[in-house]
Amino acid sequence: MRRLRNFLANRRGGVWALLDQAMVTGCNFLTNIYMVRELGLESYGVFVILYAWMLLAWSAQIALFISPLMSLSPMVEELPERRNYMRGMNTLQFAFALPCGICLLVGVIAVKGMAGLPAALALASAGILFQLQETVRRYYFAAEKSGIAFANDSISYIGQLVLLVVFSAAHMLNVNNCLWAIGLSSGAAVVVALISTSLFGTFRQAQKSWARSKKLAYGLFLFTQLGWANSQGVLMLISVLVGPAAGGILKVAQTVMGPFNVFFLATENVIPRRASEYFVLAKVKGVYEYLKRLAIWGEVFMLIPCIALVLLSGPLTKLILKHPSHDVAVQICLQSGYAFLALTFRLMTYFYRTLEKPKVLVAANVVLLAGSVGVTLLFAPRWGAAAAGGGLLLGELMSVLFMYAVAKKLRANAAIAELRIA
Repeated sequence: MRRLRNFLANRRGGVWALLDQAMVTGCNFLTNIYMVRELGLESYGVFVILYAWMLLAWSAQIALFISPLMSLSPMVEELPERRNYMRGMNTLQFAFALPCGICLLVGVIAVKGMAGLPAALALASAGILFQLQETVRRYYFAAEKSGIAFANDSISYIGQLVLLVVFSAAHMLNVNNCLWAIGLSSGAAVVVALISTSLFGTFRQAQKSWARSKKLAYGLFLFTQLGWANSQGVLMLISVLVGPAAGGILKVAQTVMGPFNVFFLATENVIPRRASEYFVLAKVKGVYEYLKRLAIWGEVFMLIPCIALVLLSGPLTKLILKHPSHDVAVQICLQSGYAFLALTFRLMTYFYRTLEKPKVLVAANVVLLAGSVGVTLLFAPRWGAAAAGGGLLLGELMSVLFMYAVAKKLRANAAIAELRIA
């Protein structure tokens, strides 16, 4: 009976987690579409650049605190000790958000002078409150309270969309108020969590949590920063080379691909665990063959929606922008190719995570970055925003081929070792 209750609890947690990801992705999709329609590509491009800097601070939080929390907390067997570890990590993250916000504030003022103070205040506030809400939602997931995480995220993400509509109805929708919508909705969710949940640990608990996490945190930091450079960095680069509208075009196409993230992130809940089981049973051969089968059938599955997006890129562009745009349609086609390869890329990362070879993942991200930045720099004057999309597609293809070549070599070496043992 106890096993049955645990099984049902785990299933409910998985359903809530999937619903939460679908809701967050759906709200992000709607808010981005709403902003580009109301602001126009030029102003939306400015928002995208500011938001990219906010995501840089968030990527540091992911590497230093969130990923270690999600990976290490299940390994702490005693419930009181696990609770102290998670609360200590919460304390660290709340403290970390403030210097991140100050950096965002100083950065905008340094670029624009005091004329940029309103944007700087909006960005810093949004950045701090967004990170605090992210701390809350990850704590609930780590504590196996997925239903509460869903409720808290609903306040933040649905609230953001509501605020955007209110600002628009009041003829107050601009780049700064888009940032304030993020900050205010995230802040409301944080206040609710502070009232309803005991989140913080003592200073001593925070010290112990960091001592337990820092080795993994330092190892992940470079990987996540390269990931940011491959997405937001390329977006900012094309905005500098061509103009803010080019960044807006790329972001619109990436937003259209957003629903794929529900599928990709759902694989995170199942496939790594199964890959570990295959590794225990048959070592490198087992996990290699398992993920290879998934990659083949997964790409067959991905082929249909990706082709559909290419064929419907023109009507989709008109629906999103309220007018045709050849540049956005081309970008949707390029991002469809990128999404098609993304599944294999993700499966390959599971392979190297299972084998505990993070250096290969870092090298793969370096290959991706070299391809995407190289193409963007070479062809931006001629192709405009399409250079960034083409660069990302080529870079991801190069990265997948690199990881596949290394995986084949590891598989062959494992087979040779098996023969020697036999």
